[in-house]
Amino acid sequence: MSKSVRKEISVRDYIAEQLKKSIPKFDQILRHLCTKGEAFMWLDRLKELKAQTKMSNKQIAEKALTSEKTINRIFTGENPNPYYDTLDRMAKAMGSSMEYLCSDSKIVVGTENLATLQENVDALTADRDVIIAEKDVVVAENAILKDKVSALTAEVDLLKMQLKHKEEIIAIHNYYIKMKSSEQ
Repeated sequence: MSKSVRKEISVRDYIAEQLKKSIPKFDQILRHLCTKGEAFMWLDRLKELKAQTKMSNKQIAEKALTSEKTINRIFTGENPNPYYDTLDRMAKAMGSSMEYLCSDSKIVVGTENLATLQENVDALTADRDVIIAEKDVVVAENAILKDKVSALTAEVDLLKMQLKHKEEIIAIHNYYIKMKSSEQ
């Protein structure tokens, strides 16, 4: 089994590097497809769903697993380009789908596009899980290495103390020999 050579890099930088490699820009694609304006009515559809379900922003936030502030910003238009995942969770929380939200758009977001976006989300989630697992392994390896360093430091200290004692014994022995030879 050969040892792999690892480049020294912080866990944060490693994760950022991995994400840069694996994340397609599907949020940007969605933002392009579902931009607020005359051609895109996703916000109106979202507001219709809210009225039909009679859910409060707080209830939607709880079911969509996001903050109430984010939900408020989307409904007020403060955030005209929310993430796909956020809109998808909001739609699902109100019993609907992204397909419904974008159905009045002049650009039709077909099932294939939504499926592709969902595949990208699933792939990114899997990539994130792998990166988190790799980070956990690195953290565990780091803890083991710290323990080894501590053990080796203690061993070095013990060896230094033993060497010092041996040097003292040798000095005493040499003194004893010198004293004995001067007596004769």
